[in-house]
Amino acid sequence: MSYATGPPEDTEVSITTSTSDPVEILFQIGLHETQQGNYPTTIKIFSSLAREAPSPRIQLELARALFLDRRYQESAEVFNDILARPDIPWTVQENIRAYLEAIDLIRRGIRSAASAASGRRSERRGVDAGVRVSVRRSGRIPLGTPKC
Repeated sequence: MSYATGPPEDTEVSITTSTSDPVEILFQIGLHETQQGNYPTTIKIFSSLAREAPSPRIQLELARALFLDRRYQESAEVFNDILARPDIPWTVQENIRAYLEAIDLIRRGIRSAASAASGRRSERRGVDAGVRVSVRRSGRIPLGTPKC
């Protein structure tokens, strides 16, 4: 198997493909790693590919992997970079906006939970009784996973 930038660390993947293009092979490996839930490896693969072949499709998969890895700020930045391009079909733009809306909802939920916890803490009149704030996030977004 050939790699565009060398094999990902500690990962062995076997795929069947009719192409000999190393970028396409690595792209397929990245998709496989995404399906397996191995987001850090996926992000390494798509980040590397995005530097070599900055196509919107590769950037979309990178943004999606960042989102799935709960790296929302970075994901939003990549999604916004893609939206700024003039050649993105409207259907893809709609999917990107769905991800950006989900990111916004997640961020607001996290801030609201932190604010609520902070408010409860201040009601104790400055007494810190070892209050711990725990924000639970669902692994799934109620919107479904937009298709990029």
